Amino acid sequence: AAADEAVDARGGVARELDLVEDSAIDALPDSWPSDRDVDSYPMEAKRYAETVARLTQLSEQRKALRQRVDKLRRLKATVEPLRTTDGTGAGVQENLVTRNGPLEKELERMRVLLARVAGRVGELPDEAASGASEDAKVNLDTLCAARKRNVDEFLADPRVFPS
Repeated sequence: AAADEAVDARGGVARELDLVEDSAIDALPDSWPSDRDVDSYPMEAKRYAETVARLTQLSEQRKALRQRVDKLRRLKATVEPLRTTDGTGAGVQENLVTRNGPLEKELERMRVLLARVAGRVGELPDEAASGASEDAKVNLDTLCAARKRNVDEFLADPRVFPS
């Protein structure tokens, strides 16, 4: 039906045909519709064929561009929630590591603090090297026995667990 609309009753391209629509471009015949005119006007027939080919090519490019625009619009709609409106960059992904960002500044502060603490710990006297006294050492066996005795006394206490 679209091919019938593209060609008028005299065998030419219809004047009211809208060459902006893809369906109208697809309906155009590839060669001059009238064989009689092809023999009479070979240059015009050749120009018609070239023009239809170019028009078809441009229509295909336009279809591809429309598909790309649709894809980019969908991508933009997907990414839109991640945009920030205040311009400061703070938003859904404010915790990303960026140059001169808040995380980098905090890491720099921690690095300086770590260096200070390491320096102070290095200044502490090393008791193991200086031979710590026997009184300063803890006997773990004695400590464990005392702890077990305290637990046993607690469990045996009639005030805690009356019979």
